Amino acid sequence: MRTSLLLAPLTICCCFAIACPMPEVDLAGKACDSDHPCEEGFECNGGVCQTPGTAEPDAGLVPDAGLGESCSGSHLRCIDGALQACHQGSLVLLDDCSRLGLGCDPVRGCLTRCSSEQPCAPGESCDEASGLCVKQPACATTADCSGEERSCVHGACLSAPPGGTVIESGTEVAADLSCYLEPSATTPGPTVRLKGYLASPAGTPTERTVGYTLKVFLADDLHRDPSEAQPLAETVISLAMIGDSEAGAFDLETIPTGVELVAFSEGDEGLPTWHYFDVQAALAQDGVVEPFVLFSYDQRLWGTLTEGAGQTPLAGRAGVDGQAYDCHTPSLRIQGATAALSTLTPAFYSHPGLVGVDAEASATTDTGRFFFFDVPATTLTAVVGSGDPLAAATKQIRTFPNSITVFAIQPVR
Repeated sequence: MRTSLLLAPLTICCCFAIACPMPEVDLAGKACDSDHPCEEGFECNGGVCQTPGTAEPDAGLVPDAGLGESCSGSHLRCIDGALQACHQGSLVLLDDCSRLGLGCDPVRGCLTRCSSEQPCAPGESCDEASGLCVKQPACATTADCSGEERSCVHGACLSAPPGGTVIESGTEVAADLSCYLEPSATTPGPTVRLKGYLASPAGTPTERTVGYTLKVFLADDLHRDPSEAQPLAETVISLAMIGDSEAGAFDLETIPTGVELVAFSEGDEGLPTWHYFDVQAALAQDGVVEPFVLFSYDQRLWGTLTEGAGQTPLAGRAGVDGQAYDCHTPSLRIQGATAALSTLTPAFYSHPGLVGVDAEASATTDTGRFFFFDVPATTLTAVVGSGDPLAAATKQIRTFPNSITVFAIQPVR
């Protein structure tokens, strides 16, 4: 597991609040016609708004689906390759991405297309879900981060955490992130037989996962080149009994200890899930580690979380479910922490004690859990911040199209 820590005073990046959450729109070059006139100070010239005296633009079709319709809030959408936004209560054209030979992203705007033959420019990553270049890292300095009380930390725009505590023996104490000060060094150990259950994200074994495919990969192989990564082990989840309850179980041979692994699972009712984990050799009894729990998402639960967050992800985009732990032994879930990714995607947090999104929450609760929706499919850095002065731990992860990546930022033992 790759983690590191940053200690620094909180630096603040502020911006002025305006009536509409969208920044003020520059209407030069926006679509217009007799039904959609330009604002004062512009004239309609060749179907686009121009300052007086500007030469008529090249002929071309301007997508106008929905333009002029009433709207409210930060309403952005892509229609026929055109980015539209809410301005003064009406939909206007921000950019005609398709005419520029670009792709449209309702969060990031017009983006350059990419592929294995057409890589992105420095400072960008190719999103395998959309085939578009997204900015990564999200920032180089705090000045790159818009919004109140956000700092640039390890290339991610991190909101100032309102706290950072854990519950130790029933008492609330400050979270300890000192073990993340130095990059963790893993020591490969012997292989073991790994037995356990493919469970729900709450950690509860379930019969839903019976029949699912389960494969285990080295995390480094996935980060290096997912197309070349080969599974260390694979199986089909079988039916097992826990008392009177049915559960989906696995039995895997020759699983390495002391290295970071990723379990991939998929099935009829499930969403493809990539779960980061590691196995400690000290847990083995006669070469067997059991019971071990891996997580797998179902479509219904992730759909509920997405709806609760009020998100409409771009087709093919990934999702992220993470948890933040501190350095106590055993490590404890951090509440009052904030999270960010090295690409511009908002964080959401859970209700106390539940795997559920509280759209109003600004930091982790007692679950230590955070979520990201509409995540580009690429290699990213996840950052968790706690306390003041700020302490921040990081972890490299890989996201995949139409899949959920599950992980914990947790010290290596």
